[in-house]
Formats: sequence, structure tokens, C-alpha cells
Amino acid sequence: IVTLAFASALATSAQNSESLVVSIPFEFSIAGKTLPAGEYIVTRATQNDQTTMSIKNANGKGSAIVMPKTVDANERQRQSRLVFNRYGSHYFLSQVWTSGQDIGRELYKGKQERSLEMELAKNNAKPETVAIVAMAR
Repeated sequence: IVTLAFASALATSAQNSESLVVSIPFEFSIAGKTLPAGEYIVTRATQNDQTTMSIKNANGKGSAIVMPKTVDANERQRQSRLVFNRYGSHYFLSQVWTSGQDIGRELYKGKQERSLEMELAKNNAKPETVAIVAMAR
């Protein structure tokens, strides 16, 4: 039983330390910053911190560190993906999901996104959701 528990803990640890690589074809906002289109690496900000997330452009053209909240899914995710809220031509990173997990990370909406959301609500409209598949690394 102890061996099984230890193996399970190692597997969970390996999954949690996994980074995601994703090619984002549009400019997007995160944590008050606008980042260019490109390839990004999403990881935990530090090995000891399960909550803080880092997203870095693979070419060094932008990065952000955020503290998202945990969200539950009804089932384990089949694919890793980043989910964006789209308001016209503005994209905001909203959620990060990792394959094999039944929890994800959801970013808090900033001032600009809340403002755009209120504008849409005046017209009884909602933002479009755009998901982009990410690969584990």
C-alpha cells in the first residue's frame, strides 16, 4: 500500500510539474499585459508553488505571471488547452486545462476585460470562447 501511494504521489507530481507548449495565432491579454501571437510555454512559476502560473513567449517577446483560481470539471480532460474569451478583436486568456486532470486554472478578469464584457451585455451579447490545444512537454 505504501509503495502504491508513493507511486501515485510521484505520478501526480510529474503531472503537476509538466509544462504546456501552445502556438497562439493572435495577440492576447493576460494580467494587464498584451502579448504577441507566437509559441508560449505555460508552467508553474516555481517548483514549490502549485498555484502561481507562468506563461512565457518561446522567443522571449513577452511573459506574465498570474495567480489563477482552481476550477473543477465534470470529468478528466482529454486534451490540454488554453481557453480565451474574445470580445471583437480582443482576446483574454481565461482558463488553462491539462490532459488527464479534472481541475483547471481560471484567471481573474481584469479591468479592461470587465469593461468589454459590460459593453457586450448592453447589447445582450456574450464573449466568444476560443480554445487552442496545447502539447505537454
